[in-house]
Amino acid sequence: MAKDKCVYKAGDKAGKLLAWLGSKEREGLFVREIGQDSGNRVTGSNKVAEDFADYMQAFYNARPLAPESKVLDFIKDCPVKHLQSEQMEELEADITVEEMVLAMGQIQAGKVAGPNWLPIGFFH
Repeated sequence: MAKDKCVYKAGDKAGKLLAWLGSKEREGLFVREIGQDSGNRVTGSNKVAEDFADYMQAFYNARPLAPESKVLDFIKDCPVKHLQSEQMEELEADITVEEMVLAMGQIQAGKVAGPNWLPIGFFH
């Protein structure tokens, strides 16, 4: 909606907005349909978003957490490496925009950035 307001504030009336709404470039930005486990295809942006959110919640909630005792045993058995104070300061520093841009630029197109299965283009 903010984009719509900017177009009208620029005094271009509806021309640019209508061109933008109908552009092929904009069509590639949205998921038009999504498949369900049952084989059905869901269309409509709201329903697609709901089904995607439901799927991701089920995906992350389906993994059983390790019992706390196993986690503590694992931590006890891990060799501990101590960091120098300079290393600690570097690790604790805020992530800069430049570091984010550099990291995103190093990921190959079409690759996913992590366990959420979202391609790097989603974050650009």
